[in-house]
Amino acid sequence: MLYDAMSSIKEKIHISPLIVLFSYNLLYMAAAGLIVPGIPLYLATNGFSEDVINLVLSLTALASLFGQVFFGYVSDRTMTKSFFVEFGTASYVFGYLTLALMKNKLLAVFILVVLNFFGSAAYPVAMALLADFSSIQNRGRSMGFFWSAASLGWAISVAFTGLILEKFGGSYLFGLCSLIYSISFLLIYFGFREYNKKVKIEDPKNKIEGSIFKSILSLEGSFLVFLIGTLIFFVADFTKNVYVPMFYAFELGLGITTSTLLLSLTSWIE
Repeated sequence: MLYDAMSSIKEKIHISPLIVLFSYNLLYMAAAGLIVPGIPLYLATNGFSEDVINLVLSLTALASLFGQVFFGYVSDRTMTKSFFVEFGTASYVFGYLTLALMKNKLLAVFILVVLNFFGSAAYPVAMALLADFSSIQNRGRSMGFFWSAASLGWAISVAFTGLILEKFGGSYLFGLCSLIYSISFLLIYFGFREYNKKVKIEDPKNKIEGSIFKSILSLEGSFLVFLIGTLIFFVADFTKNVYVPMFYAFELGLGITTSTLLLSLTSWIE
């Protein structure tokens, strides 16, 4: 009954795919703005040592890395990109809801690492969808709007991350993330009805052949240069978004509410 009702609504809703993706990105990054600086602050305020926090952050980053490569590769082979955006987003919905209800901190850390592997299916495939729906002439402009939506969602939510943690605790933070991801899931689910139909008639000859390692080794030199540059940029960006709030909160003694508020101000400048 529930599936039939959702399918009926899905048939009646017609939204531009680009608007769906822009809105999705705003919500996705709003949730990320709660989680990225929130996780280390949550661990630190729950008695985890600096070494353990660093280990957890490294494991979650590695899980995301392997997940993004794997799911991006599989989505190209199966020609069902929207499914993987839905799958990754749904993983975050149920994963963070589980964390919100969980009391065992060590088990929560394990779930967080696993969650980052499956949840990572969403974002790179969403960017691939953006490229699919944008003309060659407008692709740069579309990507600019896409990242502007991301910056807006991030800057707004980061401002309240420390406040939520300090006043309400980690359970409320994870629960709010689950709620935001739920809305973004519904956007993708209802917004890509027509695209899902197109997927069924894709030419199988266009599918990528060969192993995932062969695909990586076959990348052009210019792309590899861009890849390395992106890697360096996000190493610095990750450091800023994760460790700078902790420096503000614990080294300078400003508190976690002020630390994420200051991070939000830098995001608005960006």
